[in-house]
Amino acid sequence: MHEIVLVNETHLGVPPHEAFGMFGRPGGPSWLFSARFEHAEPGAAAGVDIPLPFAAPGGETTVRGTARIVEVRPYRRIVLQHETPWTGRITITFAREPGGTRVRTVTELDQEALGWMTGGTGRAVPDGEGPADATCVALLTSMSGSAGLFGRAAANCAALAAEEINAEGGIGGRPVRIEVIDDRTHAATGLARLRELDQRRGLAAVVGVHSSATFDAVSRYARESGLLYLYTAANEGSRVQDGTLFRLGESVADQLAQAVPALMRDSGGRAWYLIGNDYSWPRAVSTQGRRIAEHHGGHVVGERLVR
Repeated sequence: MHEIVLVNETHLGVPPHEAFGMFGRPGGPSWLFSARFEHAEPGAAAGVDIPLPFAAPGGETTVRGTARIVEVRPYRRIVLQHETPWTGRITITFAREPGGTRVRTVTELDQEALGWMTGGTGRAVPDGEGPADATCVALLTSMSGSAGLFGRAAANCAALAAEEINAEGGIGGRPVRIEVIDDRTHAATGLARLRELDQRRGLAAVVGVHSSATFDAVSRYARESGLLYLYTAANEGSRVQDGTLFRLGESVADQLAQAVPALMRDSGGRAWYLIGNDYSWPRAVSTQGRRIAEHHGGHVVGERLVR
């Protein structure tokens, strides 16, 4: 596996315990990745700005990622395992030296990071590169951007599914290879990367775990090309199948049909105020929520969509 290691050292004119305390502080120094977390303890989740060795295709010099603290030695060392948009490690050490503290940060970037920065796709394959005759299935998800929190879980599930399928002989006797596409929570990026991979590899199917905006962009391509598209996220649609397009996740109506009467029954309330972002999901929630609430004897006293 190819790997890039980035090393940076900074001198601070404060003792180690003060330098250590800067990590995770709101508005903290950029050389500590502008990290954010609630507690500096193993298992705690953190948001970090990971520096890139060169500008990504979109011009980014850093990428916002998620990480988990795996080791803490107070005033001496912190180790994070970052999970999105790729996996890797960040090690920060604090050493006393004349006049203050030497802070050393080591960022390890793996093959996923190289693909991300060059605009390529990642890959979730249990055993190496996989044979040339493998059935290629794409996982289109968000490994970065505002929806990047669930991307790693989706990629891990895809890898596990491929491993289980291949252990039972694959599909039609051919092993499955999973290609992970990061749409960066951007519809145009998701469509462009999926189209490029499909035209280059000839995908058997694409599994989508992403936003409604990416769904709208990709579904048109899937219909036109005949690509089997399995959209697994909760969604605003009501049709389960439309040609080669399958919506497998719960719909807004499915969720609210269970939640609304249960809430009114348990709380004894009947009045509803509907509020959400001015986006497709909250708009569908407002429409379906009003209908279902009124059907069960409730009434909507106000409604607001915010930007």
